[in-house]
Amino acid sequence: MNILLKDLIKNINFEQISKPSKNSNRLSKFKKYDSPIISKKSDGTMKIISGINYLIEAKNSGQKSLECDLFEDLSEQEKLELEIQNSYEMPHVNAVNLGNLLVNYRKKFKTTQQELSRRTGITAGTIHHYESLITTLAPELTEHLNKGELTFKEARSIADIDETKRQLEIAKPFIEGKLSSVYVEKIVSMAKNNVDLNIEVIIDSIVNGKPIEKPVKETNTIKSEKPSNSNMISIESKILDLSAEIASLQMKNVPEFKRLKLISTLRILESRVKLTLSFLNSGPTVNFNTPVTLSNLVPGSSVKSKK
Repeated sequence: MNILLKDLIKNINFEQISKPSKNSNRLSKFKKYDSPIISKKSDGTMKIISGINYLIEAKNSGQKSLECDLFEDLSEQEKLELEIQNSYEMPHVNAVNLGNLLVNYRKKFKTTQQELSRRTGITAGTIHHYESLITTLAPELTEHLNKGELTFKEARSIADIDETKRQLEIAKPFIEGKLSSVYVEKIVSMAKNNVDLNIEVIIDSIVNGKPIEKPVKETNTIKSEKPSNSNMISIESKILDLSAEIASLQMKNVPEFKRLKLISTLRILESRVKLTLSFLNSGPTVNFNTPVTLSNLVPGSSVKSKK
C-alpha cells in the first residue's frame, strides 16, 4: 500500500535516530522485504515496524509517498521473524529476551538453527549462543547477565559447561570484577578438557601462567601379553557401551555447529571398525610378541600364522 511520507514521519524525530548498530550492518545484505513494514494503530496513526532506512532514503530524495507492507497482513511466523530481527538490530541487544524469542520460535515452528538462520540472516552459531543463555546457562547466572554483572561473551562461553556447579565457580571471579572477559574462553576450554581439575588451578594457569602439575606415570616397559578371556569380555563390554552411547545421539538435540565435528569423529570410528572387522574376518593368528601394523590388517596383505 502507498503511504504519504508525511503520515509516516510526523511522529519520528530523525535527529534522535542512532547510527545503525553493528548487528544492523550485518543484516543489511539480508533483504527479505523490499519496503518498510508498518502497523496501523487504533487511532489511525501509523507505526513503522521495520525498514526505517527506506524511509530516510525517501525523505532525503524528496519523495512524497512510499510503498509499504502492512504488518497485520504478515503471517504469524513472519511477524515473529521480524521481531527477532528487530531485537537483534537494537544498539543494545537484550540477550536474554532475544534468546527467549529464538527458543520459542524454534519450538513453535519446529525448525533448525540453520533454517532460522536462512529466514532471518542471523548466523546459526550466533543463534546457538543466544539460545544457550536459556537452555543451558544456570538461572542464577541469567540474573547476573540481566543486571550487567556478566557480559554476553562471558555468559555464552560459560553456558558451554555442562555442570551447573562448575558454571558458578567459573563465573564467580567475572561477576566480582576480578577477571577480564579476555580470559573466559580459554578458562572454559581448559575446564571442558580437564573435568577433574579444580577451577582455581585452571584460572591460576591461564591468568598467571602457572604450570599444571600432573602425576608422573611410571615408564616401566610392559611386555605384550596375549589377552585373557576376561580382557576380551571387557573389550566387548566397552564396545557395547559405546554403541549404546552413539545410538543415544539420535535422541539428543545436537547443535548444528557441533554436528560437523561429531560427523568427522564418527567417520574416523567407522573406518577403524571396518578395518578391524576386515582383520577379524580374515582369520589370521596374531603373534603377540610382535606389534601389529596397519599392513597386517589390510585385506590381501600377507599375515603370517603361528606355527
